[in-house]
Formats: sequence, structure tokens, C-alpha cells
Amino acid sequence: MKVATWLITGSTGFVGRHVVSELAGDPSIRVVGAGRAHQSGNEKLDEYVALETESIDAWMAVYCRFSPRVILHLAGRTPPADRATMFRDNVELTRVILDALTLAGSPVRFVHCGSAAELGDVPVDRLPVDEHCEPNPLTDYGRSKWDAARLVLNSPAPIEPVVGRIFNVIGPGQPANQVFGRYAREFMTTGRNRTEPLVVGGLKNRRDFVDVRDAARGLITLGREGQSGHLYHIGTGVSRSVREGLTILARLSGIDPQFDDDESAAKGPVDSIADIGRIQRDTSWRPIVTFERSIEDLWREVVGRSSMTD
Repeated sequence: MKVATWLITGSTGFVGRHVVSELAGDPSIRVVGAGRAHQSGNEKLDEYVALETESIDAWMAVYCRFSPRVILHLAGRTPPADRATMFRDNVELTRVILDALTLAGSPVRFVHCGSAAELGDVPVDRLPVDEHCEPNPLTDYGRSKWDAARLVLNSPAPIEPVVGRIFNVIGPGQPANQVFGRYAREFMTTGRNRTEPLVVGGLKNRRDFVDVRDAARGLITLGREGQSGHLYHIGTGVSRSVREGLTILARLSGIDPQFDDDESAAKGPVDSIADIGRIQRDTSWRPIVTFERSIEDLWREVVGRSSMTD
């Protein structure tokens, strides 16, 4: 059996860890991770390389060493990183990798992980939003991701560029700087001792929450089946409110908090829904993990981690 190498940048991150887990079960793929961490911490990788620099020569060396057929580019920065850091790690890093691949001159499928933040505040009457909607990012993060996506989509041959624009990712491993990750940890700590109201910004806001395992499978599917030069939305096609997710977490933790909506702290659009028609037409990918199961699995993971540290 001929084995193809897939290089995963950002393999130690939230989405990256699930991508690696999914690919590890395929004997036809050699999974190589790349990131800033000195060690991958993931025994499912076949090999890992640590890169501390945005150097074309360094990425050329990585490409020549592994000769990947597919690169899933997940590395980058999210808020609360500052503007300069986000543009360095989201835009300039992408530019450096693409320049190295251009110099290498060999065919490679390059799948870039985009973000719904690129779209900005889409009018409700345009929902669900498809790939033809002109991005209008409102944040530094959104602008940096759209700048990077445009670099990818404009890549010269023999690079085969594909962008998977992922909507709001949730599920096991969700970091504490995201709403469900934060409150899963808080509920685990406070439990039934909570008596004061839970004040949260944007409880009414709705998002297309897609499970991280579905998002990982979506990116992998684009690496196999996506059309070169295309942008694809990865979501569920429906939206749920922040309040719904927190209510599930509260039930799982055994508390019944009173919610107070801090509207002054609400951020982003009031609703966001992906039109996933293109990825469903072009590939075999479908979202399969329900919103409820995603929240439940996040909770189980947080409980499991807590028990390991007790």
C-alpha cells in the first residue's frame, strides 16, 4: 500500500488534535504534525516537527523532508491575542508557507482553516449565508483570517488551494476562552454551590455551532474530495442560542441558575447560519454530531480532567 504524507500545522490545537485522531486510523496516511510547541503531546502522530520561526527556508526544509501530498493548515491565533500577533501568525505565516510551496514546485493540496468571523455581520435576510457573500470582517481576527484565506485562494499552480470556512466550533477540548469551554469549567468548580445569577453577554445571540469532530472530518474530506480553488462553508445549517448551550451545561452540572443577559457585553452578529450546500454537493461530508451531544461530551471531558487532577 502506498502511504501518503499529510502535514498538519497547528496539530496541538483544539481542531488539530481531533484532525490527528481522525487521520490516525487510516493506514494509508502518514500523519506529521507541525507547531510551535516543543513536543506534540500526541502519540497518534507518526512524527512531529517544532518550528519557532516564520522562515521560508525552514518551511522548505520541512517540505523537502516529508514531501506531503496534503497540508491541512490549522495553525494561527485567536482572540484574545493582540492585533500584531494575529496578523503575524494568521497572515504572514500563511504567506511564508505558500511561498515555500511555490518554490518547491511540486503538487500539493493545501487546505486552509478559515473562520465565519471573516463574514462580519451578515443581514438576517441573507441567512443561511453561502460562499458568494462578500466578507466584511468587523474584528482584527476576522480581517486576519480573510487576508490569509485570500492568499490561499490566489495561490499559483501546482498548489491546489482549498479553504474550509468553519463556523462556531464547540465540543470536547473547547478552550476556556470560548463561552461553553469557560462555563463548563466554572460549573465544574462551583456546582450546586452557585446561588448568584449567571450574568453572560449575548445569551440571545445565535450561532451555527458545529462539533469539533465534524469540523475535523470536514477539513479532512476537503483534503480528499474538495475542488481546487474553492471555498467551502463547514457548519450545520441551523443556529442555536448561547442560552440553550448554557442551559444544557447547567443541567449536567446539577444546578439551576438564574440567567441575566448582559446585553452591553454581547459581541458579533445576532445570528449566524452557514449554507452548507456546496460542501454537501461536492463531497461526502455531512455533519453528524448533534448540538446536545457536543455539549454533553464537552462536559464529560471537563469532569474527566477534573477527576484526574483531584
